[in-house]
Amino acid sequence: MSRLVFRLSTVLVALTALTAHAYNLSGERWKTTPVTMRLRLGSPSAPLIDGNTSWNAVAAEALNAWNTNLTNFKFLAVIDTATTGTDQNRVNEAFFAPTIYGDAWDDRTLAITTIYTTSTNNVSNGYVETDVLFNATLGWNSYRGNLRRATSTTYLNDLRRVAIHEFGHALGLDHPDDIGQSVTAVMNSVSGNQDTVSADDIAGARAIYDGGTAVIAPAITSQPTSRTVTAGTATTFTVGATGTASLAYQWRKNGNAISGATAAVYTILAVTLADAGNYSVTISNSAGSVTSATAVLTVTTVVVAPTISNQPASQTVTVGTAVTLSVIAAGSAPFTYQWKKAGTNIPNANAAIYTITSITAADAGNYTVTVTNSAGTLASATATLTVNAAPVGPTSRLSNLSVRTTLVARQFLTVGFTMTGGSKSVLVRAVGPSLAQFGITDSMADPSLILYANGVRADANDDWFGSTTIANTAASVGAFPLASSGSLDAALVRSISGGNTVEVTGSPLAATTAATAGSVIVEVYDAGSGTATRLTNISARNQVGTGANILIAGFTIDGTGNKNLLIRAVGPGLAQFGVGGVLADPKLQIYTAAAVPVIVGQNDDWASTLSSTFGSVGAFALATGSKDAALTVSLPPGGYTVQVSGADGGTGNAIVEIYELP
Repeated sequence: MSRLVFRLSTVLVALTALTAHAYNLSGERWKTTPVTMRLRLGSPSAPLIDGNTSWNAVAAEALNAWNTNLTNFKFLAVIDTATTGTDQNRVNEAFFAPTIYGDAWDDRTLAITTIYTTSTNNVSNGYVETDVLFNATLGWNSYRGNLRRATSTTYLNDLRRVAIHEFGHALGLDHPDDIGQSVTAVMNSVSGNQDTVSADDIAGARAIYDGGTAVIAPAITSQPTSRTVTAGTATTFTVGATGTASLAYQWRKNGNAISGATAAVYTILAVTLADAGNYSVTISNSAGSVTSATAVLTVTTVVVAPTISNQPASQTVTVGTAVTLSVIAAGSAPFTYQWKKAGTNIPNANAAIYTITSITAADAGNYTVTVTNSAGTLASATATLTVNAAPVGPTSRLSNLSVRTTLVARQFLTVGFTMTGGSKSVLVRAVGPSLAQFGITDSMADPSLILYANGVRADANDDWFGSTTIANTAASVGAFPLASSGSLDAALVRSISGGNTVEVTGSPLAATTAATAGSVIVEVYDAGSGTATRLTNISARNQVGTGANILIAGFTIDGTGNKNLLIRAVGPGLAQFGVGGVLADPKLQIYTAAAVPVIVGQNDDWASTLSSTFGSVGAFALATGSKDAALTVSLPPGGYTVQVSGADGGTGNAIVEIYELP
């Protein structure tokens, strides 16, 4: 008997080509059918990824992948309990082998197929035996789809796709890529993401056994795409496909066949709202069928051109500080934005908010923004940015604090701040309804706030009622505009000095009336100019949860030069003030407020060397060895967030504090 050997490897293995035919290099084949293949692979120790509990069942599926596509040839699978295959016994066998009939496997070969032929008077009798040996020294499983990795450097070998490949050799198929064919095929010489027979594989097998009259099943080359259109306009779905003609098409909407939609292109001349839905197409011929991916048709009413409900506001700022220009657009989304200075596009300024993190004299000028949708473009009013020289004295300041949280009914969020150097105006806001413009769906419907100055109630607000003073102050400090003059957000502007506290809860405050709950953001802005009088301490106390419910406070440093800060996250230390349910082990992390945040400081348990620092800024003492967190940092101007969480995953009350250091 003469012998052929085929190997499937994890890398390309060169084979010696015999006579070059299209798919069958040797020209040999089986001359009788069916051909019995004894499967001697046994069972795995645990169910496989595809649910099979028998290696033999996997191999039988691989044989059937060829059987279902051939008319004049069939494999007959026989499950055999024998555990060892024998060479040159005229019995066709498939089995796991620790060696190749005594020769060691190399580290690249997954499996081999041996084929024996005989001849009489120099006339070939065709194939008389084929054995498929799978490398038993490797790890195996069975699954569908792309190759999976077992480790970062090795793949998880899939018995099903390797068996399909090897049984293709048992039919007489060679590697098409070994003779220069660039096709998608399970028969290529490298195990890849192809997990079943392709049109090229089927055509090759049929060329050998079905007289060369192979019909190639359809395959989709370009999928129909989803689209959003306006009612009354036309829309077209298209699909690209290959396969033996003639191909039949049937388009479906929501799984139901569309009458008359039987071409590669399906057009709706005048779309109505009822046409919205999921569209797909099935393509078939005598060799099989394939269904496309789903394309979603979304139908809208007439697109409304953009209008501007809140114009960007003129501002006067100091060199080194940050400034934000913003616009709120109405009409049919989506919108695109382009900010301009003196009529010239500003690169990468393509959002509803434009921020300059550190102003220079060159930034002074006139700014506008254009808002565009599919119905048109609208330019905003001009906002003039006036830039003053930096003042003499301290060159930077804490300009604002913001805390966002979700409160249950009658739960209070407490925010503290200290104004040093005299009196100065601050803007205090508790924003709930206006958060909806940023896509927040659970905002508090009616927040209220109370301001305490040096421990005495000094002011309060429930609804801001469109106050011109509040609106102008918000614009001057770069705060985003509130949704409307009638929104139920709370805000006030007041001149303060010394220590102050703001308590925020859902309105109304009356104990006999149900309070509101939901997400709220509390903000304190330094609304004056200069740094002689400035915020030197800001803090926020709240319940710390896990995940999205940790305590997060944002703050901004304006001016030039670094600002030295002491930042603390206190849980156990609150117990000395009678606070119960404290966060047992706070963890503190400080991030830049950038598109890709960067950690600029973090601490779990504070160092005792900071005790003198606490005293120098008037911070209350912490017990030696407590699990509170604290650190000192020197930060340049810009925006930052402080995140407080439980180092051990715990929850409880905590306070985050930020103190100015010399």
